Parts: sequence; structure tokens; C-alpha cells
Amino acid sequence: GSNIQTARFIRPNFGIAPSNVGINELSTIEANISIYPNPSTGSSDLYFDLEDALDVKLNIYDAMGSLVSTQNLENILQDKVEIDLEGQSNGLYFVEVNTEYGKVVKKLMLNK
Repeated sequence: GSNIQTARFIRPNFGIAPSNVGINELSTIEANISIYPNPSTGSSDLYFDLEDALDVKLNIYDAMGSLVSTQNLENILQDKVEIDLEGQSNGLYFVEVNTEYGKVVKKLMLNK
């Protein structure tokens, strides 16, 4: 008998869209969301430049995957939203933007 073992690689689902989503819409959204300044010294702005107004749920996770902040935003189009990490430790954060088309994840480095 063979002694073959199967290894499964588990990857956090950051940035993976549901399969029933139009990839074009999600790609367009991703291309039109930016964070500045990045790295952040505690406060950064998340800029949206979208073609259609969307309701957005904004989640911010630390590098360990713990949720540190959440916000529900309505009718986002050309908007600027503050990301306040003043009370957090230096390191990598994931800014997850959830829309009806799926989710987009941007990385944000905090370096106070």
C-alpha cells in the first residue's frame, strides 16, 4: 500500500468573492477604493470613487484576524471615510469592504 498523505492548505478568505458575483463589478470596485496615507500613523482615509451608489459594510481586522472595527455605510459613491486606528498596536490591518457584489480587502500598515 502507498503511504500518500494529502495536505490541505487553508487560506483565510480575504479578498475572495462568492462565485455567483460578477467579477467585473468587483474588479471595478477594487480599483476605485484607496487608502491614504498608508502606512498610517493612526488615522487614514478610505476613498471611494464608485460609479453606482452602494451600501457598504466596513470591517477592519488585525493581522491575527480579530475584528477591531465595523461600520455600516449607506449610499457610498464618491466618499471619504476615516479609518481611526489610534488605539491599536503597530502592525498590519485588513480593511474589508463588503458590498452587494462581494468583498474587497485592502491592506493598511499602522506605524505610529
